[in-house]
Amino acid sequence: MEKKTVLTEEIREVPPSLNDAELASSNEDWQPGFWRHFPWLGFFSIIIIILCTFGSVLVLVLSDDVSDRHWRPRKLPPSVWLSAFNNISNIFFGVAIGKKIHAL
Repeated sequence: MEKKTVLTEEIREVPPSLNDAELASSNEDWQPGFWRHFPWLGFFSIIIIILCTFGSVLVLVLSDDVSDRHWRPRKLPPSVWLSAFNNISNIFFGVAIGKKIHAL
């Protein structure tokens, strides 16, 4: 005995597409140019991360072979400076990673 196959057709409603006038009005704010689409927030975040790295290196160099008593009475110890630079770097690293890069 032969098996009969039954074909079924499913019809789905397609949402209406935008016509040319609607497309033009949706892109009114778009402007061409590399500098207008440059990820400035991510760029400045990376610059701040680099500056914090240099600050950490500077603290390590300046605190080498310096007595702990020198830092206590009137200045913050190097560990506090390193912690602050690390925290600032982590915050701006998150900002730089979170910045969405738009396709040009």
